[in-house]
Amino acid sequence: MNIICMANEKGGTGKSTVAINIGLMAVKEGKRVLFIDADPQASGFAFYERRQENENLKSFQMVMKPSKSLHRDIDELSRGFDLVIIDIGGRDSKIFRSAILASTHVIIPTQPSQFDLWSLSNTLDIIEEARVFKPIEAKVLLNMVPARAKLTEDTLSTIKEEEIPCFKTTLGFRVAFREAITQGLSVMEYEPKGKAAFEIKKLWEEIKTWLDIK
Repeated sequence: MNIICMANEKGGTGKSTVAINIGLMAVKEGKRVLFIDADPQASGFAFYERRQENENLKSFQMVMKPSKSLHRDIDELSRGFDLVIIDIGGRDSKIFRSAILASTHVIIPTQPSQFDLWSLSNTLDIIEEARVFKPIEAKVLLNMVPARAKLTEDTLSTIKEEEIPCFKTTLGFRVAFREAITQGLSVMEYEPKGKAAFEIKKLWEEIKTWLDIK
């Protein structure tokens, strides 16, 4: 069972947006997907409710579980699903650590900025502590990347120097991501031939290889 946690101790990195779009890519390919919203702000659940208004759209199963016992409950919750995606808030807490411990893989959406790189170090430390109890793989995803190439290159260079695993695919700072979410859609549904959809498709292919999803 593959259990992905979208985690970053820093808020505002686009965790929920990435989680939703990746989950709906899996649904599109016929996977049984469970989305666990472990963020007390419940952004994922708000999207789920918006999407449920359109009965013609396929969706994932949704569970609200902002709980410090998630790592103990995950086996029962995930039974019968092909993929579980956990979305958590951007603050170190017992809920944050429980969600990471419940996971097999952690994706760390990170903006290309110095503030985000400082926060990234803290998140990686928490993951390393969880690895005392179980193997957990982690990768950084550069998200909300601006058009300024040098800023992105500098961030990638720093990540490479620190030998931190990072996805080759990056996601741009695109209006389509925000507009799709407000309509209860993935970017693949909102603008299937757009740049945002192209990036999500590339990312999903990378994730499938990483998780060995056929």
